[in-house]
Amino acid sequence: ERETARGALAARETYEALRAWHRASPVEHYVMVKCPIEVNGGEDREHVWFDAEYLGRKRVRGVLMSDPRGEAELAPGDSDFLDPNDLTGWMAQTRNAAFGPDDFEAMLVLAEDGR
Repeated sequence: ERETARGALAARETYEALRAWHRASPVEHYVMVKCPIEVNGGEDREHVWFDAEYLGRKRVRGVLMSDPRGEAELAPGDSDFLDPNDLTGWMAQTRNAAFGPDDFEAMLVLAEDGR
């Protein structure tokens, strides 16, 4: 619980900077976001990864990458709109490295070097 809350706070605090980097970066990359979805008829929530197709100020469009453990309306490959305020993590993958909210400063430095 506490680790999820810490990760969510870091993801939200760096989201706008991630969006700016994503739009402007000359480095080939892709972005994934982690967000809770309702499972088991809304009784539970499960945090799953989406391939981010669009990073907007008010919404993210992502394609579900993993099969939820609980019974969910979404299946791998389904697209959905997510609220950036609900993110519990994100990851930017370049050719040589993967970065998350805790690595954001390093990501900016390495991106300037073209990595």
